[in-house]
Amino acid sequence: MKQNIIIILAVMVLSSADACSAADWIDPCDLEQAGTYRLARQTPLMPDPDPADPMEALSRMKQIPAGLSIIVMSTRKVKWPAWYQVNVVSAREIIATGWVNCTALVGQDLTKLD
Repeated sequence: MKQNIIIILAVMVLSSADACSAADWIDPCDLEQAGTYRLARQTPLMPDPDPADPMEALSRMKQIPAGLSIIVMSTRKVKWPAWYQVNVVSAREIIATGWVNCTALVGQDLTKLD
């Protein structure tokens, strides 16, 4: 019974008008260098992907508001998963720089901008 409910819910989500097609889906752990992406949710921006003092790094963490864009400057694999060095863009101006972990992007409806 539980499996049937899960399957029915999955079909409802996949068939809804708001669900994106597989062709539209962007893998958050495989972003293109120099690519620009609009964020759908608030996203943490870290000062360093592998800090010597993680607690100090957390105290300097910022939040990127939903709707802003990031430009991927480079990718760094620190164990797993990928970290992206990004510029945060608002109204065509860079307002912050830092690092975004690809797991923070999972579940977001990322939009690739030209």
